[in-house]
Amino acid sequence: MDNANDTPSPSASNTIPEPARHRAPENQDRSSFDHLVIVCCHAIYTGNGDGEDESDWYPTTILSLIAKTLALTLLPPSSPLTRRLHTEPSSTDSYQNLLFSILHFHHLTTHYPLHITLITHLFKRRRFLELHAPAIRWPVDKIQVLGIDPPERVSCAEGLRRGEERDGYGVWKGDLYGCGRRLRGKRVGRGWREEEEEELEVMGEGCEEGVKELLRWEGGESGVQLFPGDLPWATPDSRLSDVASLGGM
Repeated sequence: MDNANDTPSPSASNTIPEPARHRAPENQDRSSFDHLVIVCCHAIYTGNGDGEDESDWYPTTILSLIAKTLALTLLPPSSPLTRRLHTEPSSTDSYQNLLFSILHFHHLTTHYPLHITLITHLFKRRRFLELHAPAIRWPVDKIQVLGIDPPERVSCAEGLRRGEERDGYGVWKGDLYGCGRRLRGKRVGRGWREEEEEELEVMGEGCEEGVKELLRWEGGESGVQLFPGDLPWATPDSRLSDVASLGGM
């Protein structure tokens, strides 16, 4: 939820850290990587074109500071991992943040992570742990969500809670894969175009058939039917455990 008063100052772009621009060398050995750290960032569109120019997007200060603080906590500056950051540019919502980042990790390493640490606004924690992770049948004991909420002077805690229940968790609970009219409409409003569907084919390259099918899964007629196919990261009893965790639907 971007604050309408979050307008960038002329010099702000020179002060916000941009770790995602740092790329690992192409010849770097990534076979031992097993921990995926996802930083979910928001940006405000400040341009007048089609959004293709990167300079037209301004990262919100709050999440940028969260990302910087927590990333440095997890990855000290002396760690070589601070030079191994990549950007997943296609996601337009929290569900895509999780799934697309997993596939991007696979694209870079040819295997899937064993554990995920996700950094976001803390009010979205339940959404990731109770809806998104179960929707893709990611083991709930292999993901943790860290973060902080905006300060009270920016967004009051009660307002965030009500907004999340009404427009976030509450909507995703009835549309697990974000393919209904409301959530799909949000994706389109954030730049997801019909041609982006072709990007799904690219994301699925080198992945198992079940993963490719998951990218197209819309939750059945109800929108809340869990993906029934085989997934390489899912445990044998994941269907039962996930159904139990979503039993309130």
